[in-house]
Amino acid sequence: HGRGIIIKDNIRYEGYWINDEMNKCGKFIYRNGDIYEGEVCNGKKHGKGKYESQQYQFVYDGQWEHDDMSGFGVRTSLFNGSEQYGMFVKGKLEGKGNYSWNNGDRYEGEFKNGVKDGKGKFVWGNGKKYYEGEWKDGKCHGKGKYVYSDGWVFEGMLNNGVKDGKGRLYDPIAKIWKEV
Repeated sequence: HGRGIIIKDNIRYEGYWINDEMNKCGKFIYRNGDIYEGEVCNGKKHGKGKYESQQYQFVYDGQWEHDDMSGFGVRTSLFNGSEQYGMFVKGKLEGKGNYSWNNGDRYEGEFKNGVKDGKGKFVWGNGKKYYEGEWKDGKCHGKGKYVYSDGWVFEGMLNNGVKDGKGRLYDPIAKIWKEV
């Protein structure tokens, strides 16, 4: 029991030990410059912790489960400033979450295996244009609504991001809906 430091397999661990196992809380420093600081259970990242990846240029601050980013967390890209916020399963957003980009674009909705899938809303950077509806494999797919910055509105079906089948279009000048 107690605190200690060990270097094994090019990983430096500084932290607590219980029954000859890394436990409670500690800090892993990897040869490539990555750092994890937080809760540890039986030598694995487990519980609340922060991981800074120099190799992949991101910071993840959130829940861990047996060395996987799993649970509620926030992942921020050090490369482009994008941010993912929500529930993670093995490092990927799953279920409800948010994704924002440094250009102001943002998505709030459902994810499956790290991509937009289910119901959600994507707003372009200026906030005047958005799509709200169903998504599949990261693309607008199913019933949805596009609102354009000039006031035009399309409601209808989409297939892999392309208008498909019947829908309706709102003309803001004539102030009428047209079947399309």
